[in-house]
Amino acid sequence: MAKNRIGFSSDFVLNNSEVGIGTTNPLEKLHVGGNLLVGIGTTGTHIVQKPLTTNNGTLSWEGTAGQLFSITNNLTEGSIFTINDSGAVPIIDALADSTVQLVPYGGSVAIGKTLPEHTVDVRGDVKISGIVTADSGFSGEAFNAYPFYSGITSSVFASPTGVLNPVITFPSTADKRYIIHSINVANVARVQPTGAGASVSIDMNAGAVTSVTIDGVGVGYTDGDIGSPTNLNVSFATTSYVGVGTTGDPAYAGITSALGYITAVSGGAVTGVAITFGGFGYTSAPAVTFDPPAAGGTTETGTSVLTLGEVTAAYLNVPGEGYKTPPTVSIASTTGVGASITADVDSDGKVIRLNLISRGYGYSTSNALGNNEENEVYISLPPLAKTEVGVDVEVDRVPVGGGTTVASYLAFDVPIPVGGVLEVLKQPAVMNPDDVLKIRGIDADGSGLSDAIDVCISYEETNSNYIGYGTATPANVGLGTTVANIGIISATTNPVMIQSIRLTNTEFVGDYDVSVKVITGAGQTFYLARNLMIPSFASVELCDTPKRIEAGSYILMDAETVGIDANEASTIDIQVSGRTITN
Repeated sequence: MAKNRIGFSSDFVLNNSEVGIGTTNPLEKLHVGGNLLVGIGTTGTHIVQKPLTTNNGTLSWEGTAGQLFSITNNLTEGSIFTINDSGAVPIIDALADSTVQLVPYGGSVAIGKTLPEHTVDVRGDVKISGIVTADSGFSGEAFNAYPFYSGITSSVFASPTGVLNPVITFPSTADKRYIIHSINVANVARVQPTGAGASVSIDMNAGAVTSVTIDGVGVGYTDGDIGSPTNLNVSFATTSYVGVGTTGDPAYAGITSALGYITAVSGGAVTGVAITFGGFGYTSAPAVTFDPPAAGGTTETGTSVLTLGEVTAAYLNVPGEGYKTPPTVSIASTTGVGASITADVDSDGKVIRLNLISRGYGYSTSNALGNNEENEVYISLPPLAKTEVGVDVEVDRVPVGGGTTVASYLAFDVPIPVGGVLEVLKQPAVMNPDDVLKIRGIDADGSGLSDAIDVCISYEETNSNYIGYGTATPANVGLGTTVANIGIISATTNPVMIQSIRLTNTEFVGDYDVSVKVITGAGQTFYLARNLMIPSFASVELCDTPKRIEAGSYILMDAETVGIDANEASTIDIQVSGRTITN
């Protein structure tokens, strides 16, 4: 039967300017009693608009193809579409500038669930292309899942000494835990390189002319007979030395005998003599010869005064390092004078030789006080230099299973190159109440070194859902022994999200391996690492990403005795950090 159309059926009513379709009592300007079909032509795709009788007040659009609902508005600003709550407050507000506001005046949005507990509550995965920024930090099972973490509440700066002293002692508050996100260690060492040590040899039976005793027999000397360093007129007998194997004053190269000149005359007699070069190798006072008076007369005579104890050689014991210019060299002596020693350095900054320029005289094997500290050779030290250092990071805490506090390492003798910086943590480390964090600087030999490192530690205070365990590995827990069922961390009534499993080799020499496995509540065994080799001076982080351990499971550190020597006990320390999942 054909449908009635306007003007042909009582389905259409015009009542006081109100139009009713399918109703005889229209309540509005247009009142449709039934469904409304919108389409093109009499066949093809269309949309039906109808009320739902099962849910009073609900309007439904049902389409057969294409876009079901579209609103187009030519506005350039303001709102073009709004869905309000019962109080006429916008819940969804679409603006003309392509902005969509969800609950702009307060409320919550749930995705993948009902009854949101937060402003945006998502059940399922979230993928974000771009940067996530938070004003007050992140929390949850993966508590360090973002590169820019702003939940840090505390920081500590320190310059540790060469002794493992506490840097942080965490408070005793039972319901608190502390997540260390960063331990930054900078090499700031400026040390004095080893200076070059040296020694000398002294000839107590040989020496130099130090003065002349004038006899006063000369006659006829005038001021014209006074000499100078370049006009020598007093000579001395030669010595048995010929200069072979010696380095002498360049001004007297090849000369071993003493030289002098007349410095004063009075009444025709010589009254003063100067020694310009005392010679060396004299074992007895040499004869003195004065030049005769130029105007004629009687030649002066005299006796040379010999002082024994000359320096015959200087020996280099340690080449040192770090010298940019030749160092100065001195001899500690309370009796000797006149010796001169220089040093040469090579392009590597090492002292390669000592040069005895002047032997001097009067040096003794014992000083004026009678002890043997005489004649120490001192070489000036090179300037301060940068050097490689290392760091130890230790945690003192109650181990797994309770008991006495033990020391275990987060980092052991980790080297830091010249000008280098080390970030100790690859993943956060959870500290418990009363845990003590100790740090020290060390030199290249592993000995404590002060003024070597500066550290910056950043951490946050959090709740007791976070867990941190650690232990050193004594013989009954360590490698080379049977450690079945000795759990490092257990997930009892709740799952545990493991953020970090850190293994540290605490031996000075040797690479050691270790296994870490999970025992499930059903008794199945799965390895997180099996026979993992931990190099010397290294720490290995097993968790590049968090790992969830289900309730009833536990993690244990295992040493398979096959292929591992029994003497490898106490080689690996372990630190585990995570969070108990409570919802």
